[in-house]
Amino acid sequence: MLRRSGQDEIEQHRHNGIDHPHNRILLEIFPEFGWKWKIEDNDEYEAHEQRSLEQPEQSPAEAVDMAERGDIYHLLEKYASEMKGVFYHNAMDIVALAALLSHTVNMLHDPFDERIQHGLDVIALAKLHEDLDQWDKAARLYEQGLEMPIDEEDFWKAVRRLSVLQKRRGDLDEAIRWWEQAAEQGHVYAHVELAKHYEHRVKEFVEAQEWSQAALEIVNADKDMLEYVREHWQAELEHRLNRLDGKIKSHPKKKAKK
Repeated sequence: MLRRSGQDEIEQHRHNGIDHPHNRILLEIFPEFGWKWKIEDNDEYEAHEQRSLEQPEQSPAEAVDMAERGDIYHLLEKYASEMKGVFYHNAMDIVALAALLSHTVNMLHDPFDERIQHGLDVIALAKLHEDLDQWDKAARLYEQGLEMPIDEEDFWKAVRRLSVLQKRRGDLDEAIRWWEQAAEQGHVYAHVELAKHYEHRVKEFVEAQEWSQAALEIVNADKDMLEYVREHWQAELEHRLNRLDGKIKSHPKKKAKK
């Protein structure tokens, strides 16, 4: 059971009606297993599945009449074979949800448990702790999840979240390390974060200019990038390059370290 303080903390982070960490974790895990339904849509899902998979395409008029009269005994007696599949399906749903509940409770109790074997499970826990402002624990969980086998797309999404989290924690060395790795793979945001770092913290304006120019070249060359995303990056990077050009002219002795 969650302590009262934990419940109060979670209450502050409600989102779309999912206000319990168990549900938050399930919503993160379901896509990994290919589940197509969400917790908030469960009633609609159950009704659809029972209609489409177990019940006949057209219910006998007599059965409908029995159900409307509340004559459940005779309904079950006469249509036992048809109802058997419905009850079995619902029983399996209960068993599956109980197993998922047990699994997520164990993960919440000890997110570093070695029995948690899926990288996306660990990253889901990292996101939860990040949202609860437990940044140190979240950073450790992100790093652990990134060491486990996950898809490349999920890996770089987690790297982005971890790098921004490390920046917020004040661990710039770790943030820079992740940004440099992401930049090597052509991620525009990483170039921009490095440009910000060299412009505002290190005051190496030529270095910042080179990162910004490299990012702009990636944006212009990426034919698959959505147009509104391209326009956003182009506007930001061109503005940054113009500002850096002015700073370089004002500080001609600043040289790039690369």
